[in-house]
Amino acid sequence: MPFHLWTADVYEGAPTGVTAYLSVISKGAAAVALAIVLRFVFPLMKEDWTLAVALLSVASITVANLMAILQGDMKRFMAFSSISQAGYILLGVLAGTAQGMASLVFYVAVYVAANVAVFAVIGTVEQHAAGRTDRDAYRGLYRTNPRLTLVLTLALFSLGGIPPFAGFFSKFFIFAAAFAQGWYLVVFLALVNTIVSLFYYLLVVKAMYISEPLTADGLPVVAPLRSHPGVRLTLALCTAGVCLLGVMSFVYEGLMHWAQML
Repeated sequence: MPFHLWTADVYEGAPTGVTAYLSVISKGAAAVALAIVLRFVFPLMKEDWTLAVALLSVASITVANLMAILQGDMKRFMAFSSISQAGYILLGVLAGTAQGMASLVFYVAVYVAANVAVFAVIGTVEQHAAGRTDRDAYRGLYRTNPRLTLVLTLALFSLGGIPPFAGFFSKFFIFAAAFAQGWYLVVFLALVNTIVSLFYYLLVVKAMYISEPLTADGLPVVAPLRSHPGVRLTLALCTAGVCLLGVMSFVYEGLMHWAQML
């Protein structure tokens, strides 16, 4: 995953709807499949593959975070965010236990809700900003579209692991699973990288709430808009997931019960 630098080009060039699909479905399916194969097919080789997964996880998170800071385009930005999130997901694989499997699936569920919300907003802004996907197009967005801005803020806060949103709990569970297996240094490095990720997520929030628009008339690029009903429903469901999955304890408990039965 740290070698997936082509991802940014793919995300930028593909239609936003396709990008959203690529960012969540393929990653979630691959992570669950990898965890099942390594845990049940190669349990006797655990000492060998766990080290490789640990190095891959740390490299993915670190490289992607550093690259994300440099991005000015939202789709390229989310591409490197996606690589970073994949590194966190690997911590569940690294644990190699029922707790790790449950935390991995929970993390993916929360990630899907937050990521789809972000791309739904990116797609909406793109349609009403003459195809622009650069971060400058979001400067002052709160003035004209406060609801859209709020949804994007909540989704970014969840991706960054800020409490009390579901992303905080998903990171806590997946860190706990890896920590319980003795991967203290890996968890520490992941925690440090979480602080780095907050910086670049907050760059987008700063643009929407604080930064002045760069247009000649001083008005935000995106005028007040009313999104398609399907988009509004998607944003409502994703926002509910971001806000409620973390406090609905029976979700994680159910996943833990399922993982223990495997």
